[in-house]
Amino acid sequence: MSGVDIVGALLLGSDEATAYNNAPVNIYRRSTSQPALPSAPVTYTFSTGAADGLNNGWTTYIPAGTDPVWVAVATASAQATTDTMAPNEWAGPVQAFANGAAGSSGVNSKPLFAYQRAASAPPAPSQNATYTFSTQVLAGLNNGWSATIPDGSGIVWVTTASALSPTDVDNINPGEWAAVAKLVQDGTAGTDGFTIKASPATFVIPAASKGAARPPWAGGSCRVTLIKGGAEVTADSYSVVSAVNMASIAISGQDITFADTTADEGSFVARATRGGVNYDMKVNVSKVRDGSAAFRSGNSGSGTVGGTVEGNTTVPGGRTLRISASAGYNTTTNGLPPGQYRTSYGHLDLYWRNITDNGPWNLIGSFDGSEARTTNNGYNEFEPEYDIVFGSVSGQAQFAGPADKKQLGYRATFGVKPGTGNMGNYNLSVLLEAV
Repeated sequence: MSGVDIVGALLLGSDEATAYNNAPVNIYRRSTSQPALPSAPVTYTFSTGAADGLNNGWTTYIPAGTDPVWVAVATASAQATTDTMAPNEWAGPVQAFANGAAGSSGVNSKPLFAYQRAASAPPAPSQNATYTFSTQVLAGLNNGWSATIPDGSGIVWVTTASALSPTDVDNINPGEWAAVAKLVQDGTAGTDGFTIKASPATFVIPAASKGAARPPWAGGSCRVTLIKGGAEVTADSYSVVSAVNMASIAISGQDITFADTTADEGSFVARATRGGVNYDMKVNVSKVRDGSAAFRSGNSGSGTVGGTVEGNTTVPGGRTLRISASAGYNTTTNGLPPGQYRTSYGHLDLYWRNITDNGPWNLIGSFDGSEARTTNNGYNEFEPEYDIVFGSVSGQAQFAGPADKKQLGYRATFGVKPGTGNMGNYNLSVLLEAV
């Protein structure tokens, strides 16, 4: 086994073992100069693509604005449904693009894996290594590490890093390697590929100025499911753990219910257990009170090809309101032959509705985005090397809110510009606020 480039779940061993999840995590920030990287641990959830704990102005989507966009990347890798990445694991930042500037040749990005067989956890690489994108060669590893799984028997250990550079070569500092983890042991079961889903995973509670929930809120409920191979499977048990600021939370079978939060922000972890392994997903609950906070509300999400991010909040009467949204995206690499490229263009639609009076969704703005381009510079179909230029789209639109206090819904829908295709992954955010 050589040249491992894993995105998703790495399956080793028996069908009922636990899966090793791996995913590149891109984060973005606008700044006039190279910004500082996140300085706090960040928890990545494989099932949702959410990265919790980002600071120093970084987000998982391309933010609105006019300053240049910088990108950093780390590789999430864990047997669990989440991975906590230390601040040292981020590669970059490098400038992805600037508004109004001529397109660059793109930013090269690749997850890196180093392997070693040893009876106990070995020290991580301790000297600078280099990765060359055009040849896919990782050089300079020491302390017994190699870019392929070595022959032999015993435990295989793995550590991960990320290469990110606008040039053909990236330097990997010793501090960028993640904590060493056991990948597989000969003669033992490997990992599985189960993921957990809590639907919905975000709640917004409209509240009076003193915090009491307002109609139509009558309590929240979500359903927990365990997924394998795209199909629901039965867990041994379902539970709620780590509830923070939650009132009257309970679970019956797969259904979690709660009455309210005891503060403006609450959360809990939905858990499915199978074969002694716990699969967790965090559910966030926020309360929006009457007053200034009641008419400023936002949400974000990510996915593939296209989707919708929406929210709702109580808005005082007689206000002029604005919905703004932005999305960053790339072009799919699926089936892209060596020596060829693909382009894609995003499209954004903005909507609002009066939930209190059961009104329809109203389209108030449509926007087309810039070109995203992916070029396969690989030598053959088995060794692709992708040069990625990100695309972006943003827009805002105003509307007159109802004369009286109402609960309003807001929505941003992202998709492929009509007449185009090849859309890959996207990150989307939307905000409702008073003008």
